[in-house]
Amino acid sequence: MDFLLGKIISVKGHANSQAKAYPAEDCVSMSFMFENHVQGVGIWNFVASSREDKVEIIGTKGKIVFATFGDSPISHYDENNQLHQYHFENPKHIQMPFIQTMINNIQVNGNCPSTGESAARTSWVMDEVLKEYRTAANIIC
Repeated sequence: MDFLLGKIISVKGHANSQAKAYPAEDCVSMSFMFENHVQGVGIWNFVASSREDKVEIIGTKGKIVFATFGDSPISHYDENNQLHQYHFENPKHIQMPFIQTMINNIQVNGNCPSTGESAARTSWVMDEVLKEYRTAANIIC
């Protein structure tokens, strides 16, 4: 999301271990705001009875829906709610194109969109989302 919409400047989250199968959180939710004032919410439940992998971005001129890890088509609904779908085949080794952009960047043959700065921002978001959960987990332990 950092790549698509920019820097997140505010985030609040909740996490718990719903299944109580292990100490790590298995359900996480968050609300956030980007520096351009776009707002969002996310929910990750790893013990739900069904699996759904969906990102939805809704704007003034339609919406786009895509999977983070799946290979379903990218769906674009225009301002008239007309559906347009785009099919892309995932690479056999899903991380290989990203790794290649990093190699190209290091060799000064390209430009990798992920940087140490964007990684630090992602780490900050994750820390903020899990802050209360980790504090509560330390009190219990």
